[in-house]
Amino acid sequence: MKIAIDARCLQRSKGKGLGVARVLVNLLKNIPTIGTGHEFVVYLSEDEDLLFDVDLSDPIFTKRVMKENRLTRYGLLWENIVLPWALNRDRPDALLSPSYTTPLLFTDVPRFTIVHDISYRTLKGHFSLRHRLTFDIPSLLSCKVSRLVFTVSEFSKREIIKHYKIDGDKISVVHSGVEGKFRPLEENKYRKLKVSGRDIPENYILYIGSIFNRRNVEKLLSAYGMLKKTDDPPALVIVGENKTFPVIDIESLIDKINSMPGGGKIFHLDFVGDEDLLSLYQQCEVFVYPSSYEGFGLPVLEALACGKPVITGDSTCFTEIAGGDAVFVDPKDEGQIRGSLIKILKDDHFRTDLAARGLKRAALFDWGRSATKYINIIEHALGGGHN
Repeated sequence: MKIAIDARCLQRSKGKGLGVARVLVNLLKNIPTIGTGHEFVVYLSEDEDLLFDVDLSDPIFTKRVMKENRLTRYGLLWENIVLPWALNRDRPDALLSPSYTTPLLFTDVPRFTIVHDISYRTLKGHFSLRHRLTFDIPSLLSCKVSRLVFTVSEFSKREIIKHYKIDGDKISVVHSGVEGKFRPLEENKYRKLKVSGRDIPENYILYIGSIFNRRNVEKLLSAYGMLKKTDDPPALVIVGENKTFPVIDIESLIDKINSMPGGGKIFHLDFVGDEDLLSLYQQCEVFVYPSSYEGFGLPVLEALACGKPVITGDSTCFTEIAGGDAVFVDPKDEGQIRGSLIKILKDDHFRTDLAARGLKRAALFDWGRSATKYINIIEHALGGGHN
């Protein structure tokens, strides 16, 4: 069987997000190891400036670079003009679209679309009109025309059924995995980091992820400011570009708290590479992800896999992913965030036990199993054969 994959989410210029790209890059890494016997045609609109290095040298992969022009520079036009033309030429048995949308026109190739969440429908006030037009209606229509819809959690499946009115039998849940590199490491195996010439001290509080309104980073900062008034907390490290809409001035909040007695103990980085990302997890004391809406929440799983205690939101997908092995808070309540930080930072037994339980929980999520499930479901949907 020949399976086509739209891999444009790996291109930095497409701005689809690191989380979506991580899902695809880990599928591509694991497909050769599971011995599917299939051929995979990987489509890009450019062959440079990829978010991750992707090894497509295995003979099961064929790479096709379908260049954009002035007409098709807008992603949906490339997807509905250039990609269908390529599909009709190459005649794959299926197309896997890993980033919310799939061609709506000009092809009869069976389509399988991954919809990670529908926050652009349920949290409309947090997205610009342009962003909503790019994702919401095209994603809804993509679900309608797809042979099957994949999503990454039972929570997201319920949301798609509720808001898009898609039959649940048409939606398959495949949990994401966690890469093997995310594991506890010895101290000499990771790097010490700096921000603007300042050394980041070890045993800090850590947040990682693009900063969206739903992730309540301002509430984390407020909780940290409250903590500084009564205690001498470790540093707070925030990693992620500010993408809030309407805009929240995160830098001003950081500057305000850093000017408090006790000095500047908050560090903010817009982006780090994979090696530094792993080092950041290794050196933190506690990971905090106070999101109120996610499809999966991959950073939570990565932190658990590194043996770190986690504080996260008490709704959406988090109890499904973390089970009972994280501390759950109302992500909009800075008092709860502060109280949970105090508990973990001051109670050594609780912190150690929570971290150990989290390690066991993370071991349940494996990219090899995820890749196998994606392929098996596509095979089953196509009747186990090919055109």
